[in-house]
Amino acid sequence: MGALFVAALVLPLACGSPATAPASSDTVRAEIQALYDRRAAALAKGDARELEATYDTSRPALRRSNNGHLEAARRGFVEGVSRVTAIEPYGDHYVRVYVHRDTELIFGIASASHAVREYARRVDGRWVLSDPLDDELGASRERSGDGVGVSHFAVDDDLAPLIHDAARRARTEVARFAPRGFVAETRLRLYPTLTALGPGADIDVISFTRRGETILLPIALGIDRGTGLSDITQFLVRHSIAARLRAEIQPGIEARLSRDQWLDKGWASFAAGAAQRPDFFKAACGGVAPLSLKDVSAGDSITPYSRDYPTYYAYQAAMVEYLYERFGPRAYWDLIDAFRADADSRVTFPKVLKTTPDAFYATIAWRGHDEPDGAAHRARVRGARDLGAVLVDDDVAPARRQREPLLGASRNARRGPEEALRGAPG
Repeated sequence: MGALFVAALVLPLACGSPATAPASSDTVRAEIQALYDRRAAALAKGDARELEATYDTSRPALRRSNNGHLEAARRGFVEGVSRVTAIEPYGDHYVRVYVHRDTELIFGIASASHAVREYARRVDGRWVLSDPLDDELGASRERSGDGVGVSHFAVDDDLAPLIHDAARRARTEVARFAPRGFVAETRLRLYPTLTALGPGADIDVISFTRRGETILLPIALGIDRGTGLSDITQFLVRHSIAARLRAEIQPGIEARLSRDQWLDKGWASFAAGAAQRPDFFKAACGGVAPLSLKDVSAGDSITPYSRDYPTYYAYQAAMVEYLYERFGPRAYWDLIDAFRADADSRVTFPKVLKTTPDAFYATIAWRGHDEPDGAAHRARVRGARDLGAVLVDDDVAPARRQREPLLGASRNARRGPEEALRGAPG
């Protein structure tokens, strides 16, 4: 698989029109890198005019996306320079660009390689970032088997089998944390460009659910030249699969969990992280203090530009982990069953866990309690930020987190994971 992707990064793909765009030369690559440099400089200055000169303003989706980035930059959170790792001609007018994103900024954790595919073309003699139009993406295609269906355009013929394989494996792996596996087929749809999503689509997210399909946006489709899909993309696929399984087992339960949102959002992150590698909850939090339990439970107090979304979701996942460790693998699902009958934790916790909500939260040792296992558990909880962070579309680097108070540490997080996975009750 690794050899396949090394080749894919340096050779034109078979899909699409015969390539007549400029050759993949060092000169063109340098020119396109300079384009990304200009874009980063424009964002750093908050200069709308200079930013507009870097992208194709005839593509409404790109205009909306860049306006969002500009808004975030003016609030003080600026993207780093994107590194162009390879280019190749695509179709009659475009160069396809493999660009490594600053994953610490976008997702909250570093990745050795998360190269997403973007497009550039010449307009009035200058390079701009652009999107091929729908009729330039190739035919719509379907890859099905083993309970997974992946819809995609021909432009993603090379990515589709890798996403399909990751989803197929995830169906088995996340089911280890559920009372049963899947009954229905899991469906995913890949969108290679923001323009392809169509008018009105939410383009400032990583993924969302629409009509039973998990939609993966371009930023989620990252490549690692050594292994195929990047670690982050593999996690996002696992999270999507876990969310769909929870929705299949307990459809509509999220409406009953509005006052205890960690039960709603935490399970998919826990199952996806634990399935990916057993040491996901490692002690690496940069010294940032935990959110208060009130903040974790009351999701309506968490608003864009005001909270640390990665930490918020990581602690939700850690609370689910605590349920599994302290009360056994059935505890989460027994609680969910109880909440369907009564949405009051003062009733459900004593019924299922034989303890009150206050006593349950106190034993988690997030407020400096000195239980025998408090230090070890705090380390696991703090390390869990790695788990939640990968679901966020825009976050500050860990170095900055160490210097800032938790509240307001991620004002640049335009969307939380609950919005990124809108419609997926997991």
